[in-house]
Amino acid sequence: MQIDFGHAPESWPVRALGDFCHELRLPAGKNSDLPIISVSKDLGILLQSEKFKRRIAADDTSRYKRVRHGEFAYDPMLLWSGSIARQERGSEGLISPAYYAFRVDDSISHDFLLQLFKWDRMVPVYANISVGTNTRRRKASFDAFCGLKLPLPPLPEQRKIAAILSSVDEAIQATEQVIQQTRRVKEGLLQELLTRGIGHTRFKQTPIGVVAVTPSLAPCPESPPGATLTRAPPDEPAAGVPGRIFRPPDPSLVRTQASSSGTDRRTLGRGTPCVPLGPATREMNA
Repeated sequence: MQIDFGHAPESWPVRALGDFCHELRLPAGKNSDLPIISVSKDLGILLQSEKFKRRIAADDTSRYKRVRHGEFAYDPMLLWSGSIARQERGSEGLISPAYYAFRVDDSISHDFLLQLFKWDRMVPVYANISVGTNTRRRKASFDAFCGLKLPLPPLPEQRKIAAILSSVDEAIQATEQVIQQTRRVKEGLLQELLTRGIGHTRFKQTPIGVVAVTPSLAPCPESPPGATLTRAPPDEPAAGVPGRIFRPPDPSLVRTQASSSGTDRRTLGRGTPCVPLGPATREMNA
């Protein structure tokens, strides 16, 4: 069966998948302790326990097929939905004997072929080679799969195409991670706002939405121009106040300036009094 996606250059040779896809039938045998893997349409090849949340493989896995890293596999009963992937979960795993596993030779770019297999326009092609009376359990034999023919670009161009598409995949993955992080931020806001209320009267627009405006730092009235922010020790005795410990609300934001008497002063936030500190503190800040 020849696949025609249209507009392919006439110089591209038409090749059958069977020209470079070769079935694997290596049984597990004594390697039955290898992890059981499964094929998912959306997640690719993953551990069976991740897909089904439990082990569903038979106790005797000696007839299961070994699939090494970089080799391919598909579920013949679900290929019509796009259940085909490359093995990238560890160095080796076992798949059900009902699945088809195959390796790809070096006459074609493996990355290019993976992009082709996962292309949405291949799904109706898989459906056409799947047969059976049950609509959702039609089987695609390996012979029918290998009989698919399609025009392919030269190998150097395949590699360039695969590199471009892989970079797009990486951008999509990074975007999805940002979306997940934003959702976690929202969950935290929901917990806070729906259980404690807002408690703020001023808000501002940010890249992740509207957030409350927190009070800003204000210097003491006598602060000279050019005062700087420094980090203070978390527990520091206040000079002239025996037995007292100076603990500002936020030790990381403390303002230091020189007074007319040469004594350092610190303040945090609007209306918070300046507490004079001793010479030892000045040395720590030097």
